Amino acid sequence: MSAAVVSATLVDELQPTPSAIAMYQDGRLALTAEDVPLGDILERIGESTGAVIEAPVLEERVSVQLDPQPPVQAIAALFEGMHLNYAILGGTSDQDPLQQIIVTLKAAPGSQSDVPNRGPGVEGTAVEAWARAMARFAEETGGDEGVWDKGLQSSPKTGASSSTAGTSVRANR
Repeated sequence: MSAAVVSATLVDELQPTPSAIAMYQDGRLALTAEDVPLGDILERIGESTGAVIEAPVLEERVSVQLDPQPPVQAIAALFEGMHLNYAILGGTSDQDPLQQIIVTLKAAPGSQSDVPNRGPGVEGTAVEAWARAMARFAEETGGDEGVWDKGLQSSPKTGASSSTAGTSVRANR
């Protein structure tokens, strides 16, 4: 083995590997990651909570520091400002374990997928995810109590960062 190959191998081994940590304890989720693909963070959430994660490949690199909080709040903070639609089943309190997270990409305004009657695609997947979440909620609670009256909604907020007490999320672009 040449000296250049050995040197490159040693440098690769010395480089810190970005990692994501998700800790779920007593019904509260804490997240820590520095410059990690969003998909990796979701994998860690699934591993630590036992929740089923349905998401496309999400390569956007994110840095996040979230103190322990109900999972639904932590996930909402993680996704804030990102061009994603998502549905969360469970995770509202320590008595309501996180069961499933469904993530889809938002269509860009004015894009071809923003045209009505476009058939199956990313937005169709979001509608299907919303319908599954609505049906599951109605099944578990005996009805939707008006929660879903406005249908599938998206946040008007845009931007790549968010910060509140005990919460810090940054998309690395």
